[in-house]
Amino acid sequence: MANTQQPTTQNISQAFHNTANGYQDLRTEVDRIPNMPVFDQGTQITQILQQLLNGQQELQNGQQELWGQIRELQIGQQELQDQVGHILDHVGELQNQWVFPILVWYRSSTHSLTRQQRLPMMLYNASASNRAPLCYPAGIPVNNLPATRDDLIDFTGPQLQVAAEVLGLPALPCNALIGQRRAQIAEYIGVSV
Repeated sequence: MANTQQPTTQNISQAFHNTANGYQDLRTEVDRIPNMPVFDQGTQITQILQQLLNGQQELQNGQQELWGQIRELQIGQQELQDQVGHILDHVGELQNQWVFPILVWYRSSTHSLTRQQRLPMMLYNASASNRAPLCYPAGIPVNNLPATRDDLIDFTGPQLQVAAEVLGLPALPCNALIGQRRAQIAEYIGVSV
């Protein structure tokens, strides 16, 4: 059992005295509050912290918005790549349906140009310098043909084979020398190498 004291006058007096001293100490501390600038600074610090938190929230919102825009751009880029892929597929189909058959027809023996038809081109090319552009029959795609006489001299065996095919020249044997292929093209367009 706990040892409890019976309230006595002295105990009650001591309790009132302790309570009064506590109130006095509290009163002294409350009186000091106006002299303490910490509370004003505390309010300022609280306001600054709130501004920082608001700024941080705005940055997070801006970052989320930016990530959203990046995702939209990535989706748009993927859609654009898909569209380009479809366009390239369509171009390939058009080449297979129209361009290659036209080239085959153009290269056919019924459409080959005679020497007399090539004479203006040959005369132009014969008088052209090594770096002057060469002339070719109208309608022939010049992508795989030598642009100048120097280019013709520098073309490799496979490049010469492709150029001969584009010009519709008869095929040379597989073991034909590079010089023979070059001479065949040079004779056709009217240049000497």
